[in-house]
Amino acid sequence: MNMIGKLLLSGWMVFIWIVNADAQYASIVPNDSIDITWDLKQEIFTAAFPRTMSLGDTITIDSAVYRKVDMNSTLLGYLREDTVVGKAWFWGANDSAEYLIMDMSLNLGDTFKLKTTFNSTFDVPVIWIDTIGGRKRILFNYTIGTGFIGENFSFIEGVGPNASLVYSIDDPTPVYNAAPGPWGPNDYVFLVCNKYQDTNLVYAWDTVNFGCGQFVDIRETEKYPDIVRVSPNPSEGVVSIYSDPFNNRNKNFTVYDLTGRALKRFSLMSSVIKVDLSTYGKGVYLYRVSDGRSSDYGRIIIE
Repeated sequence: MNMIGKLLLSGWMVFIWIVNADAQYASIVPNDSIDITWDLKQEIFTAAFPRTMSLGDTITIDSAVYRKVDMNSTLLGYLREDTVVGKAWFWGANDSAEYLIMDMSLNLGDTFKLKTTFNSTFDVPVIWIDTIGGRKRILFNYTIGTGFIGENFSFIEGVGPNASLVYSIDDPTPVYNAAPGPWGPNDYVFLVCNKYQDTNLVYAWDTVNFGCGQFVDIRETEKYPDIVRVSPNPSEGVVSIYSDPFNNRNKNFTVYDLTGRALKRFSLMSSVIKVDLSTYGKGVYLYRVSDGRSSDYGRIIIE
């Protein structure tokens, strides 16, 4: 979707927003006790694949405090931020220095020195500033990806760059190792689809379907019943969750309403779990099956 189409996205979603009292800008990392994950879309050749990135423990490097950033239990690098000035930096796990990856203080007409993987650097101008879900968003005259992403590069307050935290690292080997696939020389393109703080959805690229556009080889739960099956669906509110507890024993099942609020959350410890959603009313609900490293999705319809 191009910039104009994205500017029309509604901002009605209710977001959980925790802000430091001294901060001028919302934090990507509200506090160390919150589990934070991002659902990403990666463009590879003529396909796109889902990835999940998460924050780990804190670490001090040269007297600065960072949070570890992981994908599939592989360390990608380290994130730090200054919410007073609205800046964030990322230090790749195999890199010799950090790079500025976000600056929320920019104004219309300002430029940002965009440094991409493989050391391409561009001075990209700010062409639009708006808010999405109450968060400041800065868009630039630079496009990330092609057919499966094709988005204007942007900063989203409290979320991070829409190209993910790792777009500027020098050595992408850790990401290659964390996300195996048919990588090519120009396949280092990511898009942030969703951000979660604990079980709460705090940002969604798509506030209607909570997806991320077109994928190839995406593991959607409706298409892969070996992951989980919800039946009946549609229903009047009472559904049964069928799964293989051996393969899913470390996964959680979370149901969200269309504001991103988590309604129910439980572990897939048995082969059949009955869930009553009738008190929440008729409508469409999102569910997420996740082990903290990867996620699969589906919808529950109550009629």
